[in-house]
Amino acid sequence: MQVVQAIHWLRDTLIDPDDPDDVRQKLDILHRGSNATEVRDNLRDRMATLPAWMHDFFRPLLFARRSA
Repeated sequence: MQVVQAIHWLRDTLIDPDDPDDVRQKLDILHRGSNATEVRDNLRDRMATLPAWMHDFFRPLLFARRSA
């Protein structure tokens, strides 16, 4: 999955330990657009295959309610 791959590659450069929500704010694909539901469902279905740090990163995004 491209979102997971990008976050993995950019982990050290984009995730600021002092502001972990910075990158999350930019992941509109999880809540907007024609494929948002499909992308979220795909991530939820494959969570078990992700490293533990990604669970902590993605969980709030996958289960948060956002307005469109």
